[in-house]
Amino acid sequence: MVGVELALANLLYRFDWRLPDDMKAEELDMTEAPGSSVRRMPNLLVIAIAHQSPVAIAQRFRTYLC
Repeated sequence: MVGVELALANLLYRFDWRLPDDMKAEELDMTEAPGSSVRRMPNLLVIAIAHQSPVAIAQRFRTYLC
């Protein structure tokens, strides 16, 4: 379980997430599916936009100074 949490945390940290087609958060269908655990009925579709971490930017800046 810890591995899944770490992988999810890395995905959340390393990407900016956007909804497709200028959709707003209020427009999401939050219907829940019945079962032993609560989950969303419709799949969540998002667009991952890569961004650079502050550490990577600082490391690149240091290479230009040296």
